[in-house]
Amino acid sequence: MNAELRRGLERKYGTKDNAIIEEKLKDLKNIFPDGGPYVLTHADLNSGSIIVNEGKIRAIIDWELAGYYPWWVERWAQESRCRDTSCIEICDMVWAGLDAEHDSDAKHASKQFTKKVTNPVDEVQTVLKHYPIRHTEAYDVWRRPAWCKCKPLGGLINRRNFESKLKREVDYNETAQATYNPEYSDREDEVEESEVAEDLRSLSL
Repeated sequence: MNAELRRGLERKYGTKDNAIIEEKLKDLKNIFPDGGPYVLTHADLNSGSIIVNEGKIRAIIDWELAGYYPWWVERWAQESRCRDTSCIEICDMVWAGLDAEHDSDAKHASKQFTKKVTNPVDEVQTVLKHYPIRHTEAYDVWRRPAWCKCKPLGGLINRRNFESKLKREVDYNETAQATYNPEYSDREDEVEESEVAEDLRSLSL
């Protein structure tokens, strides 16, 4: 992960000055939330996966994405996906019951979480977007045959959804140029910003 972050920082700040890159990398690590403890995480909390009856949570379903992740991933994933008011209200009930540090003022608690977790994670994501990470077979597809004349689009079968052994690939010798930033570069000619692919998956340092 450090190698990818260094390349992303090079592109973001338009420099290969090792001292600057190491300083920026250190800053990212200092603000990133702690990894431990690892806890059982649902990872897909939303209004459709929380069963509520008579004002009480009765069950939580849809555990396909569950696993052991850092303590903050559950809430981070929920806040990243859950936007509507009803979903937020239901999930606040969950945090009130699970989070020992949950403030009685839900808005204050949310702001604190945003400051300590969401913003630092977003910063790391932003850096990684400057350097593409690809997975083999991730985009391999087969076209399904048409069902009938009235339905000519049969759809797609994605390789990544079955028996796919994804291999993570990073081309460290890629020649695409970094975004020019005069604050961190002594080059006289401005370098055009290169286009990068966005392959966002779970992020954890």
